[in-house]
Amino acid sequence: MTGLLLTTVALALALAATITAPPPPSPGPMVGNLTSSSVRILVHAPDGEATVTVQAADATVVAERAITTSPDSDECGTVLITGLTPGTRYTYAIDGASNPDLWFETRPRPDHACTLAFASCADEDEASGRVWDRIGDDGADALVLLGDTPYIDTTDLATQRRRYREFAAFPPFARLAAHTPIYSTWDDHDFGRNDVDGRLPGKAQSRRAFIEHRPNPSFGTEDDGIFTSFRMGPVEVFILDTRWFARTTGGTDDPTLLGDAQWRWLEAGLASSTAPFRIITCGMIFNGATRPGKTDHWGMYPKEYDRLLGVLERTGPDGVLLVSGDIHWSRVIEHDTNARLGRNLTEIITSPVHHRLIKAANAPHPGAVFSEGIVNSFLLVEATTDPADRTSTLVARIRDAAGTTHHETTLTSTRPSGRRLVTQGNGRLAIVDGHGDVEWERPWGGIHDIHVTDDGHIWVQRGAAEVVEIDIEVGDAIWNYDSRTRNGNAGKPVEVHAFQPLPANTELNPTNEWRLMVAESGPARIIEVNRDGDLLATTPMTVDHPHPHTDTRLVRKIAADRYLVCHEGDGTVREYELGTGRVVWEYEVPMFGREHAGGHGPESFGNKCFAALRRANGNTLIATGNGHSVIEVTPAREIVWSVTQHELPRIRLAWVTTIDELPNGNYLIGNCHAGEGQPLLVEIDPDTKAVVWTFDQYDRFGNSVPNSQVLGVPGVRR
Repeated sequence: MTGLLLTTVALALALAATITAPPPPSPGPMVGNLTSSSVRILVHAPDGEATVTVQAADATVVAERAITTSPDSDECGTVLITGLTPGTRYTYAIDGASNPDLWFETRPRPDHACTLAFASCADEDEASGRVWDRIGDDGADALVLLGDTPYIDTTDLATQRRRYREFAAFPPFARLAAHTPIYSTWDDHDFGRNDVDGRLPGKAQSRRAFIEHRPNPSFGTEDDGIFTSFRMGPVEVFILDTRWFARTTGGTDDPTLLGDAQWRWLEAGLASSTAPFRIITCGMIFNGATRPGKTDHWGMYPKEYDRLLGVLERTGPDGVLLVSGDIHWSRVIEHDTNARLGRNLTEIITSPVHHRLIKAANAPHPGAVFSEGIVNSFLLVEATTDPADRTSTLVARIRDAAGTTHHETTLTSTRPSGRRLVTQGNGRLAIVDGHGDVEWERPWGGIHDIHVTDDGHIWVQRGAAEVVEIDIEVGDAIWNYDSRTRNGNAGKPVEVHAFQPLPANTELNPTNEWRLMVAESGPARIIEVNRDGDLLATTPMTVDHPHPHTDTRLVRKIAADRYLVCHEGDGTVREYELGTGRVVWEYEVPMFGREHAGGHGPESFGNKCFAALRRANGNTLIATGNGHSVIEVTPAREIVWSVTQHELPRIRLAWVTTIDELPNGNYLIGNCHAGEGQPLLVEIDPDTKAVVWTFDQYDRFGNSVPNSQVLGVPGVRR
């Protein structure tokens, strides 16, 4: 009887607790990655679905996006709004409900200035709230959270979710996040526990909760990490993950910190960045001077720190700033890297947003410029580029909730803000630097293909069927191969629209002899020749509408025994087996229900494809020529992605000639015959279709620029 009574009492108490327990907090919306034409907004939708409506200043609805959520996503989801106008303020509503905080402003174009805030170690208390209010009052264009935001200290999924909700629902933070883009990484306490590394059991649950509750532009690889990056104004920010991979591989004296995938991503991103300033940021500090016994800092990973310096040696240290947090003390450290990099690296440590200081973090360091315990503090970075003299200035201030600046650091940069490239148009072949100035040029007729090899030599067509190698130091062609006269073509109509140098002992040419691949229209064959012009391989092509001017456009060798060919006259992409000419795969570019329209400009239409690129995932990107578009098709010939003629704000695609995939994942599109006022090259983020960079020199290169190659960016797929 006593046991039954106790059981009944226990059940009653449990039921009462269930009834009286407060419901989990309902966070407001959080603005995420923001560009000149797109925005991500994270929404909490407890009913399983919501509609986000975006309005212009005149209350015109410019976009509506529905989102479906479930308990599997903790009732959160992120919508992507595209096609917005640069430099424009919009309001938004969720299921018709709005308030004065629900707005955002797209980035201007060109984008010459930004204000970024960095913060770490925050509570949901009144003092921390004043920091979020101050960041808003300071006009921050974005906030980067460096971890311990929030404190969680477990990998239990339910607790992780609850803490993210509580942090996001805290009114001062919610007000700020409703219109200020939030970018995030984690540190130890939100990853799972104090001073932990990547061996932490249950870390996948921490990653799941992070992805559910933060609207970053990306989250590491498909299955690992949360590293990401974004660009605003003159600054590109690389947000590292120093938890997920830490000590998961390597020996006790050589543990990994970032992991190979993150290292590859970081080096490729730094190399391809055109930003005058590049901020590399993470939760843990980049030096080893902190409280005794602390193990989570770059000082415990000396070989990883050395690897970081090696990356900066290769990609250039100019305009690089290190930003970190975690230690509950604000510091500015000059890293002694002058002998190796030609300049010292500056690290700014910003911590904490809350009020708890750790005096032992004020450890001696020979490069310490500033070190002070400042409660309720954050870092404010203001960067501008003067388009007149091309000088960029970055001012970084350690500030507090009262608006007091405790330290100020200024950096300047003359790093180019555009891409260096080689191109041809308007009777000239030229190298254009990152500032848009011509650094080398010579008179040259029209081309369709161009390559620059590792030795800096330019490979280009001369006339209808000759391929030449130019050493710009010599100033003239130092080698040539003329398909009109060699290897059985004498007296035959032949044109060359595509070729490809093939260095020896590489994936595409596993032989010991250098080769040149040449696609010969007219003879309808692909050949490979050596330096003496000897014929080493011949592959016949299938052409339904033969003509020496339209048999092919761009052709690329994509494997040791495969070629990918754009047949302009046939409107078809074919993959051939080397030697046999067997068609392994083909795709007829669709007309999408439209009729052919003549001409070369934006008023024309057809399927005269110009370029095809085989992606690492096996899909094929196709520049459709006068189809005014780029499409991505699967091996099963399903279109899974596209960008069409009028889809990019203020840009009109015409004869789309080339498509390159940059190591940062962006696509570079050649836009020929588009007319004055339209860019010749367009770089876009394929996920958001945001325009990242354009090259517009119509006055210099005219209306016909069929092919270009960016320089100084290793790993471009083209």
